[in-house]
Amino acid sequence: MGPVVRERVIRFEEVPSADRLAGGWTDVQEPGRYRLAEGADEMIFSFAASPDSAKRYTQPPRQTLFRMRGEHVEEAEPDAPRVALLGVRAT
Repeated sequence: MGPVVRERVIRFEEVPSADRLAGGWTDVQEPGRYRLAEGADEMIFSFAASPDSAKRYTQPPRQTLFRMRGEHVEEAEPDAPRVALLGVRAT
């Protein structure tokens, strides 16, 4: 997952190849306002923050921990795939 330009914002999405990364774009943010702007160079990670959150990848909204059938308890296998997150910043 990495920063790509879609719907006039920089979003975190699946990146099939490096040429899909948001190179040459930056964001301009003010209170209550977000705009996409062309950057001065071809830097890929020259944006402040995406409106998306990496939390949906690190903490899925639903996770099956176990299943019960009568008195029998089955532990669930983790169903989340391994994901590499590019361009994520600490807040």
